[in-house]
Amino acid sequence: ARSPLSPQVAGAGSGERKCGGSKSSSSSDAKATPGPTEIAKEAPSPAVPAEFVKSDAERAASAVEIEYCVGCRWMLRAGWTAQELLTTFTESGKPPMVSSVTLIPVVKPEGVFRVRVGGAEVWDRKARGGFPEAKQIKQLVRDVVNPQKDLGHSETKA
Repeated sequence: ARSPLSPQVAGAGSGERKCGGSKSSSSSDAKATPGPTEIAKEAPSPAVPAEFVKSDAERAASAVEIEYCVGCRWMLRAGWTAQELLTTFTESGKPPMVSSVTLIPVVKPEGVFRVRVGGAEVWDRKARGGFPEAKQIKQLVRDVVNPQKDLGHSETKA
């Protein structure tokens, strides 16, 4: 059985779903329900404030990559780290300071847990002898994307 989300060839068979979710019994049926592509074309694009628009270079400079070992089952830790960073560096009504977080599963070498910001490594589990605490990784990312940002209770006090 096919998933209702998988695309189908129009007229492939009686009663089959077409891309877009409508069910047809023949090619002479009334107009089919528009699919996601057609809906996206029809929907008006909301105006994006200029301060939210970043160049490719700005987006790349604030992109976070988290590599994690698949065999060690560290995907949950990587996901949690991503959530912490996205929550910390996104404020309502303001442009996000982190443009994206990408989780990268690694099979070889084993034991990998690395975090990069803008291509520069800020944490390597093997080099540092362990995983970063939330406070540590937030400070390291902040130092790259927005050194002036106060992290509140996660801030190092001198």
